[in-house]
Amino acid sequence: MQPRHFLFRILGTESSTQHAPQPAIRGQALLRAGWFALVLWSVALSPIPLWAQSKSDDATAESAVDEEFFDVVEVEIANIDVWVTDKQGNPIEGLTKDDFVVTQDGLRTEIANFYAVTDGRARALQPEAAPEPASPRQPTLEFESGPSLDGDEIAPEHQLWMIIFIDNYNINSIERNRVFPALRQFLGRTLRTTDQAMLVTYSRGLDVRQPFTKNFSVIADSLDEIIDDSGFAAIRRREQIQVLQRIDGSDSSSQALLYARQYAEEQMNGVEYTVNALERLLESLGGLPGRKALVHVSSGIPMLAGEEMFHAVAEKFDTSGPYGEIPRHDTTRSFERIIRQANAHRVSFYTVDAGGLRGMEFGNAE
Repeated sequence: MQPRHFLFRILGTESSTQHAPQPAIRGQALLRAGWFALVLWSVALSPIPLWAQSKSDDATAESAVDEEFFDVVEVEIANIDVWVTDKQGNPIEGLTKDDFVVTQDGLRTEIANFYAVTDGRARALQPEAAPEPASPRQPTLEFESGPSLDGDEIAPEHQLWMIIFIDNYNINSIERNRVFPALRQFLGRTLRTTDQAMLVTYSRGLDVRQPFTKNFSVIADSLDEIIDDSGFAAIRRREQIQVLQRIDGSDSSSQALLYARQYAEEQMNGVEYTVNALERLLESLGGLPGRKALVHVSSGIPMLAGEEMFHAVAEKFDTSGPYGEIPRHDTTRSFERIIRQANAHRVSFYTVDAGGLRGMEFGNAE
């Protein structure tokens, strides 16, 4: 059973004051299960004059000081996302805004808007009585309407933008077509009428098969059209077998190692092209509001390019030298780039192996 995650979102507004706002706004949520702190910093950068020997340079420096520019940014609404779990990491349900305390500059502020999010979706809470007016010394927060929880209207922050990425370059067509029914069921259960989905295929180049749409049936029809596309994983498998046969027929370890290196370099280039395509899609999601997800469907991408070839050379000539070549063809850094892009743009990245669970396999000439 998949664990469920619960998110409580607290919204507050800051009243305008006649003095310049402090560069930091601190909000704390204190509760029985734990604590949460949020610090927002606003930094103003100004030019720093350099000392010079001549009087003209001094005059230029003084002029630079006179032209210093300062900007003040006033935060009207502070959003605080809080994940509440017990000591075992299990989510705590049933909390209300009375279980939280938010302070600003040491003064308690009322919570303007509070709602719970379960499995990425806003959940309706029991209506509560309006809070009593705050004392004059406390910042006054205006009560705002909460997010739409049903119907076709939904707050932008709750809308889901999903890209289904069918990696034809790294997929076996038989495995791909076999996983499509499960993919349709997943989309049917996950997507709501307010969510947007896009379908993209990749074969050494991106092809948008269906732009963002709220119509699930259009996505399903586009999946049917992809069934006839070629899956290049089978072709690459044949190339793998051919290289293994060359290694098995080699007269020297140096010749066999050359075949292995060429194959590994070609695989690394393929990984780099795939990663670049994924990065472009993640960047395109970055400018969209709300929740964002990318589902990558493939038959697997090698983390160690050509690993099976270096094992074959080592076994063929009973030497450990080829094992030292394996770390040189590590593609981990390429995948770390994808993770950084996903984190930077707040995109949930999911991978689906169309071939299902696999064991550790090394190819051989037989």
